Amino acid sequence: MTCPTSGKRARREGSPPGRTFSVLALLGGAAGLLVANWGLDVLVALGPRDIPRLEQRA
Repeated sequence: MTCPTSGKRARREGSPPGRTFSVLALLGGAAGLLVANWGLDVLVALGPRDIPRLEQRA
């Protein structure tokens, strides 16, 4: 759509680059959560056994 006074094209909300960045942000966040959960499991497996309630982590 063109502005009648200036002749400039109006920018649409939700343009493809905006959607791309949103999808990448969501995928990056999900990957970060998965890596954090995996890393916590690794740390618990490698950690000393005499730490109280280490196996009962949230």
